[in-house]
Amino acid sequence: MTSVDERASRVVSRLIHHVERVDLRVRDIDRSLGFYGDVVGLKVTERDENTASLRSSGGPVLFGLDSSGVT
Repeated sequence: MTSVDERASRVVSRLIHHVERVDLRVRDIDRSLGFYGDVVGLKVTERDENTASLRSSGGPVLFGLDSSGVT
């Protein structure tokens, strides 16, 4: 007999085939860039005052960060 968690996991895995990009709203863009750069190892590909795009070395853009309007 399978657990509810195992059945739910199978359903989600059938619905989501891949994730191409994740956009996150962040309070502090500089602090977030420090975390994703220093800890996770992602590289900044684009940056302005309130937004940034990050990728893995040699890979496609994975994350977009946006601090516009976040307090």
